[in-house]
Amino acid sequence: MESAIRTTIDSDNVLTIWLDVPGKPVNTCTPQLLAELSAVIDSLAKEKVDITARLKVEQIGDPVAARKRNSDAMSALVAAYPELRKGFHGVWVFAEAPGQNPYATELAMNEIH
Repeated sequence: MESAIRTTIDSDNVLTIWLDVPGKPVNTCTPQLLAELSAVIDSLAKEKVDITARLKVEQIGDPVAARKRNSDAMSALVAAYPELRKGFHGVWVFAEAPGQNPYATELAMNEIH
């Protein structure tokens, strides 16, 4: 089976790690996949990196509600995969709605409850 993890570094030296799980829902993440992801990150010999998630929404809404929705998504992600706390600095969530600018929220792992 082909690796489910790809990495790219853009012109601003931003590392992106892509999880490709063909034929599986986006929220599918197995212990094997997390172990492979952790090995890739360890091999990069960098500081802890952030996870980025994109959240499709009907509309962004007001900033207070958007921040709460993004924070709730982070909490759900980390609750579903608590092992992420060990290998990552934090989480970025980008809420994206058709025809609107994305709304981003970033929290360190110790701020996600």
